[in-house]
Amino acid sequence: MKKITKWKETLKALLLYPSIRQKTKRLDSTIFFFFPQYQTGGAERVHLNIMRSVADRKPTCFITDLSVNHDLRDEFKRYVRLINLHRWGWKTSFRKKMAKKLAAEINKIDNPIVFGSNSEFFYDLFPHLKESCVKIDLLHTDLSHLPLSIENYAAPVTHQLTRRVVLGESHKEKLKPFYTRKGITLAEIEKIRIIPNGIPIPPDPPPIKDYSDIMTVLFVGRNSHEKRPELFIEIAAEAYRQKLPFTFQMIGDFESFSNHRPANLEIIGKITDAERLNSYYREAHFILITSIFEGFPMVISEGMAQGVIPVATDVGEISMDINSEKNTGFIVPDYADTDDIVNGFIHVIREIADNRDDLAEIANNGYELVKGKFSDDVFSQHYRDLLTTQFSRPDEA
Repeated sequence: MKKITKWKETLKALLLYPSIRQKTKRLDSTIFFFFPQYQTGGAERVHLNIMRSVADRKPTCFITDLSVNHDLRDEFKRYVRLINLHRWGWKTSFRKKMAKKLAAEINKIDNPIVFGSNSEFFYDLFPHLKESCVKIDLLHTDLSHLPLSIENYAAPVTHQLTRRVVLGESHKEKLKPFYTRKGITLAEIEKIRIIPNGIPIPPDPPPIKDYSDIMTVLFVGRNSHEKRPELFIEIAAEAYRQKLPFTFQMIGDFESFSNHRPANLEIIGKITDAERLNSYYREAHFILITSIFEGFPMVISEGMAQGVIPVATDVGEISMDINSEKNTGFIVPDYADTDDIVNGFIHVIREIADNRDDLAEIANNGYELVKGKFSDDVFSQHYRDLLTTQFSRPDEA
Protein backbone atom coordinates (compact mmCIF):
# COMPACT_ATOMS: atom_id res chain seq x y z
CA MET A 1 0.00 0.00 0.00
CA LYS A 2 1.27 3.47 -0.84
CA LYS A 3 2.64 5.50 2.07
CA ILE A 4 0.27 8.39 1.35
CA THR A 5 -2.71 6.03 1.64
CA LYS A 6 -1.45 4.64 4.94
CA TRP A 7 -0.92 8.16 6.26
CA LYS A 8 -4.43 9.22 5.28
CA GLU A 9 -5.97 6.10 6.79
CA THR A 10 -4.00 6.57 10.03
CA LEU A 11 -5.18 10.17 10.33
CA LYS A 12 -8.78 9.11 9.64
CA ALA A 13 -8.55 6.37 12.27
CA LEU A 14 -7.27 8.80 14.89
CA LEU A 15 -10.05 11.29 14.14
CA LEU A 16 -12.69 8.55 14.21
CA TYR A 17 -11.41 6.87 17.38
CA PRO A 18 -13.89 8.52 19.77
CA SER A 19 -16.80 7.52 17.53
CA ILE A 20 -15.53 3.95 17.11
CA ARG A 21 -15.03 3.50 20.86
CA GLN A 22 -18.48 4.89 21.57
CA LYS A 23 -20.01 2.34 19.18
CA THR A 24 -18.06 -0.54 20.72
CA LYS A 25 -19.33 0.42 24.19
CA ARG A 26 -22.95 0.12 23.05
CA LEU A 27 -22.99 -3.51 21.99
CA ASP A 28 -26.45 -5.06 22.17
CA SER A 29 -25.85 -8.23 20.10
CA THR A 30 -24.95 -11.77 21.04
CA ILE A 31 -23.51 -12.62 17.59
CA PHE A 32 -20.46 -10.69 16.36
CA PHE A 33 -18.96 -11.03 12.89
CA PHE A 34 -15.41 -10.01 11.96
CA PHE A 35 -14.87 -9.67 8.23
CA PRO A 36 -12.09 -7.81 6.42
CA GLN A 37 -14.01 -5.91 3.72
CA TYR A 38 -17.35 -5.09 2.16
CA GLN A 39 -16.01 -4.73 -1.37
CA THR A 40 -17.11 -6.70 -4.43
CA GLY A 41 -15.98 -10.32 -4.16
CA GLY A 42 -17.11 -13.91 -3.82
CA ALA A 43 -15.95 -14.20 -0.21
CA GLU A 44 -17.76 -10.98 0.68
CA ARG A 45 -20.97 -12.37 -0.87
CA VAL A 46 -20.60 -15.48 1.27
CA HIS A 47 -20.12 -13.33 4.38
CA LEU A 48 -23.21 -11.32 3.45
CA ASN A 49 -25.29 -14.49 3.12
CA ILE A 50 -24.06 -15.83 6.46
CA MET A 51 -25.15 -12.64 8.20
CA ARG A 52 -28.48 -12.72 6.41
CA SER A 53 -29.15 -16.19 7.84
CA VAL A 54 -29.29 -14.75 11.37
CA ALA A 55 -30.42 -11.21 10.61
CA ASP A 56 -33.37 -11.58 13.00
CA ARG A 57 -30.85 -11.92 15.85
CA LYS A 58 -29.64 -8.37 15.06
CA PRO A 59 -25.92 -9.24 14.89
CA THR A 60 -23.05 -6.78 14.76
CA CYS A 61 -20.35 -6.89 12.07
CA PHE A 62 -16.91 -5.33 12.44
CA ILE A 63 -14.97 -4.48 9.27
CA THR A 64 -11.31 -4.96 10.10
CA ASP A 65 -9.41 -4.12 6.91
CA LEU A 66 -9.38 -1.55 4.11
CA SER A 67 -12.02 -2.07 1.42
CA VAL A 68 -11.09 -1.02 -2.12
CA ASN A 69 -14.71 -0.07 -2.78
CA HIS A 70 -18.01 0.20 -0.90
CA ASP A 71 -20.10 -1.91 -3.28
CA LEU A 72 -21.58 -4.20 -0.63
CA ARG A 73 -21.64 -1.81 2.33
CA ASP A 74 -25.33 -0.98 2.08
CA GLU A 75 -26.23 -4.66 1.69
CA PHE A 76 -24.21 -5.49 4.81
CA LYS A 77 -26.18 -2.81 6.66
CA ARG A 78 -29.46 -4.50 5.76
CA TYR A 79 -28.62 -7.46 8.00
CA VAL A 80 -26.22 -6.22 10.70
CA ARG A 81 -25.17 -3.25 12.73
CA LEU A 82 -21.99 -2.35 10.83
CA ILE A 83 -18.94 -0.91 12.59
CA ASN A 84 -15.88 -0.10 10.49
CA LEU A 85 -12.75 -0.20 12.64
CA HIS A 86 -10.73 1.55 9.91
CA ARG A 87 -7.01 1.33 10.66
CA TRP A 88 -7.72 0.25 14.24
CA GLY A 89 -8.49 -3.11 12.68
CA TRP A 90 -5.40 -3.63 10.55
CA LYS A 91 -2.43 -1.46 11.64
CA THR A 92 -0.49 -3.83 13.90
CA SER A 93 0.20 -1.39 16.74
CA PHE A 94 -3.39 -0.07 16.64
CA ARG A 95 -5.27 -3.35 16.35
CA LYS A 96 -3.67 -5.05 19.36
CA LYS A 97 -4.95 -2.24 21.58
CA MET A 98 -8.39 -2.21 19.96
CA ALA A 99 -8.69 -6.01 20.19
CA LYS A 100 -8.14 -5.89 23.95
CA LYS A 101 -10.67 -3.09 24.45
CA LEU A 102 -13.27 -4.69 22.18
CA ALA A 103 -12.88 -8.12 23.80
CA ALA A 104 -13.57 -6.50 27.18
CA GLU A 105 -16.87 -5.17 25.82
CA ILE A 106 -17.84 -8.53 24.28
CA ASN A 107 -17.08 -10.24 27.60
CA LYS A 108 -19.89 -8.21 29.18
CA ILE A 109 -22.39 -10.01 26.92
CA ASP A 110 -24.03 -13.24 28.11
CA ASN A 111 -23.06 -16.22 25.92
CA PRO A 112 -21.46 -14.25 23.05
CA ILE A 113 -20.62 -15.84 19.71
CA VAL A 114 -17.80 -14.45 17.56
CA PHE A 115 -17.43 -15.52 13.94
CA GLY A 116 -14.58 -14.48 11.66
CA SER A 117 -13.06 -15.11 8.26
CA ASN A 118 -9.85 -13.83 6.65
CA SER A 119 -9.33 -11.36 9.51
CA GLU A 120 -6.19 -11.33 11.65
CA PHE A 121 -7.93 -8.96 14.07
CA PHE A 122 -10.46 -11.71 14.80
CA TYR A 123 -7.73 -14.00 16.17
CA ASP A 124 -6.15 -11.12 18.11
CA LEU A 125 -9.31 -11.13 20.24
CA PHE A 126 -8.87 -14.71 21.45
CA PRO A 127 -6.38 -14.16 24.32
CA HIS A 128 -8.75 -11.58 25.82
CA LEU A 129 -12.13 -13.30 25.37
CA LYS A 130 -13.74 -15.19 28.24
CA GLU A 131 -13.62 -18.96 27.99
CA SER A 132 -17.37 -19.34 27.52
CA CYS A 133 -17.33 -17.21 24.35
CA VAL A 134 -18.10 -19.36 21.29
CA LYS A 135 -15.45 -18.84 18.60
CA ILE A 136 -16.03 -19.95 15.00
CA ASP A 137 -14.01 -19.26 11.86
CA LEU A 138 -14.45 -19.93 8.14
CA LEU A 139 -11.58 -20.85 5.83
CA HIS A 140 -12.51 -20.29 2.19
CA THR A 141 -9.55 -22.13 0.68
CA ASP A 142 -6.38 -23.97 1.65
CA LEU A 143 -3.47 -21.54 2.00
CA SER A 144 -1.67 -23.40 4.76
CA HIS A 145 1.44 -23.79 2.59
CA LEU A 146 1.95 -20.01 2.58
CA PRO A 147 3.87 -18.65 5.61
CA LEU A 148 1.75 -15.47 5.77
CA SER A 149 -1.59 -17.22 5.34
CA ILE A 150 -4.50 -16.80 7.73
CA GLU A 151 -4.16 -20.47 8.79
CA ASN A 152 -0.61 -19.82 9.95
CA TYR A 153 -1.59 -16.63 11.73
CA ALA A 154 -4.41 -18.46 13.50
CA ALA A 155 -2.34 -21.54 14.40
CA PRO A 156 -1.37 -20.44 17.96
CA VAL A 157 -5.04 -20.02 18.93
CA THR A 158 -6.64 -22.70 16.75
CA HIS A 159 -7.16 -24.91 19.82
CA GLN A 160 -9.45 -22.22 21.23
CA LEU A 161 -11.89 -22.49 18.33
CA THR A 162 -15.30 -23.96 19.10
CA ARG A 163 -15.90 -24.74 15.44
CA ARG A 164 -14.08 -24.27 12.13
CA VAL A 165 -15.94 -24.23 8.80
CA VAL A 166 -14.46 -25.29 5.43
CA LEU A 167 -16.10 -25.75 2.05
CA GLY A 168 -15.31 -29.39 1.37
CA GLU A 169 -13.77 -32.67 2.43
CA SER A 170 -10.58 -32.03 0.42
CA HIS A 171 -9.77 -28.94 2.49
CA LYS A 172 -10.48 -30.78 5.73
CA GLU A 173 -8.03 -33.52 4.75
CA LYS A 174 -5.35 -30.96 3.87
CA LEU A 175 -5.60 -29.46 7.35
CA LYS A 176 -4.51 -32.73 9.01
CA PRO A 177 -0.81 -32.53 8.00
CA PHE A 178 -0.85 -28.78 8.65
CA TYR A 179 -2.12 -29.35 12.20
CA THR A 180 0.57 -31.98 12.73
CA ARG A 181 3.31 -29.59 11.55
CA LYS A 182 2.02 -26.85 13.84
CA GLY A 183 1.71 -29.09 16.88
CA ILE A 184 -2.10 -28.82 16.87
CA THR A 185 -3.71 -32.00 18.15
CA LEU A 186 -5.65 -33.87 15.50
CA ALA A 187 -8.61 -33.92 17.89
CA GLU A 188 -9.17 -30.36 16.67
CA ILE A 189 -10.11 -31.82 13.27
CA GLU A 190 -13.34 -33.02 14.87
CA LYS A 191 -14.36 -29.39 15.32
CA ILE A 192 -14.45 -28.85 11.56
CA ARG A 193 -17.80 -28.57 9.81
CA ILE A 194 -18.24 -28.68 6.02
CA ILE A 195 -20.70 -26.12 4.64
CA PRO A 196 -20.60 -25.50 0.87
CA ASN A 197 -21.38 -22.01 -0.33
CA GLY A 198 -24.95 -21.39 -1.42
CA ILE A 199 -26.68 -19.32 -4.08
CA PRO A 200 -30.31 -18.63 -5.07
CA ILE A 201 -31.42 -21.40 -7.43
CA PRO A 202 -33.81 -20.72 -10.33
CA PRO A 203 -36.88 -22.95 -9.89
CA ASP A 204 -36.64 -24.33 -13.41
CA PRO A 205 -33.61 -25.55 -15.38
CA PRO A 206 -32.29 -23.02 -17.88
CA PRO A 207 -33.40 -23.51 -21.48
CA ILE A 208 -31.09 -25.60 -23.68
CA LYS A 209 -28.56 -23.34 -25.34
CA ASP A 210 -27.48 -23.38 -28.95
CA TYR A 211 -24.08 -25.07 -29.20
CA SER A 212 -24.04 -25.32 -32.99
CA ASP A 213 -22.40 -21.98 -33.75
CA ILE A 214 -20.00 -19.56 -32.01
CA MET A 215 -19.96 -20.19 -28.25
CA THR A 216 -19.38 -17.60 -25.50
CA VAL A 217 -16.80 -18.04 -22.74
CA LEU A 218 -16.97 -15.92 -19.55
CA PHE A 219 -14.42 -14.83 -17.00
CA VAL A 220 -16.03 -13.32 -13.89
CA GLY A 221 -14.03 -12.00 -10.96
CA ARG A 222 -11.80 -9.28 -9.68
CA ASN A 223 -8.48 -8.18 -11.12
CA SER A 224 -6.17 -9.87 -8.63
CA HIS A 225 -3.01 -11.92 -8.76
CA GLU A 226 -4.59 -15.19 -7.65
CA LYS A 227 -7.32 -15.07 -10.34
CA ARG A 228 -4.70 -14.82 -13.13
CA PRO A 229 -6.86 -12.86 -15.63
CA GLU A 230 -3.83 -12.53 -17.89
CA LEU A 231 -4.08 -16.27 -18.60
CA PHE A 232 -7.67 -15.86 -19.75
CA ILE A 233 -6.51 -13.19 -22.19
CA GLU A 234 -3.75 -15.48 -23.46
CA ILE A 235 -6.29 -18.28 -23.93
CA ALA A 236 -8.58 -15.94 -25.88
CA ALA A 237 -5.67 -14.76 -28.03
CA GLU A 238 -4.57 -18.31 -28.82
CA ALA A 239 -8.15 -19.30 -29.63
CA TYR A 240 -8.30 -16.34 -32.01
CA ARG A 241 -5.05 -17.38 -33.70
CA GLN A 242 -6.36 -20.90 -34.14
CA LYS A 243 -9.74 -19.61 -35.37
CA LEU A 244 -11.61 -21.60 -32.72
CA PRO A 245 -15.38 -20.93 -32.62
CA PHE A 246 -15.52 -18.98 -29.36
CA THR A 247 -15.97 -15.41 -28.20
CA PHE A 248 -14.70 -14.31 -24.80
CA GLN A 249 -16.07 -11.85 -22.23
CA MET A 250 -14.51 -10.52 -19.02
CA ILE A 251 -16.74 -9.22 -16.23
CA GLY A 252 -14.89 -7.33 -13.52
CA ASP A 253 -12.43 -4.46 -13.12
CA PHE A 254 -10.31 -5.43 -16.14
CA GLU A 255 -10.26 -2.14 -18.02
CA SER A 256 -6.47 -2.03 -17.70
CA PHE A 257 -6.32 -4.87 -20.23
CA SER A 258 -8.35 -2.99 -22.87
CA ASN A 259 -5.34 -2.12 -25.02
CA HIS A 260 -3.98 -5.66 -24.97
CA ARG A 261 -7.02 -7.75 -25.79
CA PRO A 262 -7.51 -9.84 -28.94
CA ALA A 263 -10.38 -9.10 -31.31
CA ASN A 264 -12.51 -11.97 -29.96
CA LEU A 265 -12.48 -10.62 -26.38
CA GLU A 266 -14.92 -8.08 -24.91
CA ILE A 267 -14.29 -6.42 -21.54
CA ILE A 268 -17.69 -5.78 -19.97
CA GLY A 269 -16.52 -4.10 -16.76
CA LYS A 270 -17.66 -4.55 -13.18
CA ILE A 271 -21.26 -5.63 -12.54
CA THR A 272 -22.80 -5.31 -9.08
CA ASP A 273 -26.43 -5.98 -10.01
CA ALA A 274 -27.23 -9.71 -9.65
CA GLU A 275 -29.92 -9.80 -12.33
CA ARG A 276 -27.70 -8.09 -14.89
CA LEU A 277 -24.93 -10.58 -14.12
CA ASN A 278 -27.40 -13.43 -14.53
CA SER A 279 -28.32 -12.09 -17.96
CA TYR A 280 -24.71 -12.66 -19.06
CA TYR A 281 -24.69 -16.13 -17.51
CA ARG A 282 -27.88 -17.01 -19.39
CA GLU A 283 -26.31 -16.06 -22.72
CA ALA A 284 -22.93 -17.71 -22.07
CA HIS A 285 -21.94 -21.31 -22.68
CA PHE A 286 -18.79 -21.66 -20.56
CA ILE A 287 -17.02 -20.04 -17.64
CA LEU A 288 -13.23 -20.31 -17.23
CA ILE A 289 -11.46 -20.40 -13.85
CA THR A 290 -7.70 -19.87 -14.17
CA SER A 291 -6.95 -19.27 -10.49
CA ILE A 292 -3.83 -20.22 -8.54
CA PHE A 293 -6.03 -21.17 -5.59
CA GLU A 294 -9.74 -21.28 -4.79
CA GLY A 295 -12.22 -22.88 -2.46
CA PHE A 296 -15.26 -23.47 -4.63
CA PRO A 297 -15.84 -20.20 -6.52
CA MET A 298 -19.34 -18.78 -6.31
CA VAL A 299 -19.11 -17.83 -9.99
CA ILE A 300 -19.06 -21.54 -10.87
CA SER A 301 -22.26 -22.32 -9.00
CA GLU A 302 -23.88 -19.06 -10.17
CA GLY A 303 -23.00 -19.94 -13.75
CA MET A 304 -24.14 -23.57 -13.53
CA ALA A 305 -27.49 -22.41 -12.15
CA GLN A 306 -27.91 -20.57 -15.47
CA GLY A 307 -26.68 -23.43 -17.68
CA VAL A 308 -23.02 -22.37 -17.92
CA ILE A 309 -20.42 -25.16 -18.12
CA PRO A 310 -17.23 -24.65 -16.07
CA VAL A 311 -13.71 -25.21 -17.37
CA ALA A 312 -11.30 -24.78 -14.47
CA THR A 313 -7.83 -25.36 -13.12
CA ASP A 314 -7.63 -28.23 -10.63
CA VAL A 315 -7.46 -26.16 -7.44
CA GLY A 316 -9.36 -26.16 -4.15
CA GLU A 317 -12.61 -28.09 -4.05
CA ILE A 318 -13.44 -27.61 -7.74
CA SER A 319 -12.60 -31.06 -9.09
CA MET A 320 -14.59 -32.74 -6.30
CA ASP A 321 -17.76 -31.67 -8.11
CA ILE A 322 -16.59 -30.62 -11.58
CA ASN A 323 -15.27 -33.74 -13.25
CA SER A 324 -15.85 -36.30 -15.99
CA GLU A 325 -17.36 -38.85 -13.59
CA LYS A 326 -20.20 -36.50 -12.65
CA ASN A 327 -20.14 -35.10 -16.22
CA THR A 328 -20.47 -31.55 -14.93
CA GLY A 329 -17.59 -29.75 -16.62
CA PHE A 330 -13.90 -29.86 -17.53
CA ILE A 331 -10.73 -29.73 -15.43
CA VAL A 332 -7.30 -28.54 -16.57
CA PRO A 333 -4.30 -29.73 -14.49
CA ASP A 334 -2.75 -26.94 -12.43
CA TYR A 335 0.62 -27.13 -14.17
CA ALA A 336 3.60 -25.31 -12.68
CA ASP A 337 4.27 -23.59 -16.02
CA THR A 338 1.56 -21.12 -17.03
CA ASP A 339 2.23 -21.83 -20.72
CA ASP A 340 1.20 -25.41 -20.04
CA ILE A 341 -1.97 -24.17 -18.34
CA VAL A 342 -2.89 -22.04 -21.37
CA ASN A 343 -2.21 -25.00 -23.66
CA GLY A 344 -4.32 -27.20 -21.40
CA PHE A 345 -7.30 -24.85 -21.70
CA ILE A 346 -6.84 -24.60 -25.47
CA HIS A 347 -6.78 -28.40 -25.72
CA VAL A 348 -10.05 -28.63 -23.77
CA ILE A 349 -11.93 -25.97 -25.73
CA ARG A 350 -10.69 -27.45 -29.02
CA GLU A 351 -12.08 -30.81 -27.92
CA ILE A 352 -15.34 -29.07 -26.98
CA ALA A 353 -15.58 -27.47 -30.42
CA ASP A 354 -15.13 -30.86 -32.07
CA ASN A 355 -17.53 -32.76 -29.77
CA ARG A 356 -20.67 -30.74 -29.01
CA ASP A 357 -23.30 -33.47 -28.69
CA ASP A 358 -23.04 -33.89 -24.91
CA LEU A 359 -22.87 -30.21 -23.94
CA ALA A 360 -26.59 -29.82 -23.19
CA GLU A 361 -26.43 -32.84 -20.87
CA ILE A 362 -23.36 -31.47 -19.08
CA ALA A 363 -25.10 -28.13 -18.56
CA ASN A 364 -28.18 -29.86 -17.12
CA ASN A 365 -26.02 -31.99 -14.81
CA GLY A 366 -24.46 -28.80 -13.52
CA TYR A 367 -27.85 -27.28 -12.77
CA GLU A 368 -28.96 -30.42 -10.90
CA LEU A 369 -25.69 -30.43 -8.92
CA VAL A 370 -26.16 -26.82 -7.84
CA LYS A 371 -29.80 -27.39 -7.01
CA GLY A 372 -28.98 -30.34 -4.78
CA LYS A 373 -25.77 -29.18 -3.09
CA PHE A 374 -25.41 -25.41 -3.34
CA SER A 375 -28.91 -24.20 -2.55
CA ASP A 376 -29.06 -20.90 -0.68
CA ASP A 377 -31.81 -22.32 1.54
CA VAL A 378 -29.63 -25.26 2.64
CA PHE A 379 -26.64 -22.94 3.17
CA SER A 380 -28.68 -20.55 5.32
CA GLN A 381 -30.10 -23.34 7.45
CA HIS A 382 -26.65 -24.80 8.10
CA TYR A 383 -25.31 -21.45 9.28
CA ARG A 384 -28.42 -20.66 11.28
CA ASP A 385 -28.06 -23.98 13.09
CA LEU A 386 -24.36 -23.32 13.64
CA LEU A 387 -24.87 -19.83 15.04
CA THR A 388 -28.03 -20.33 17.08
CA THR A 389 -29.21 -23.86 17.78
CA GLN A 390 -25.95 -25.60 18.67
CA PHE A 391 -24.69 -22.96 21.09
CA SER A 392 -27.89 -21.55 22.53
CA ARG A 393 -27.25 -22.90 26.04
CA PRO A 394 -24.26 -21.91 28.23
CA ASP A 395 -23.34 -25.56 28.93
CA GLU A 396 -22.82 -26.09 25.18
CA ALA A 397 -20.45 -23.10 24.81
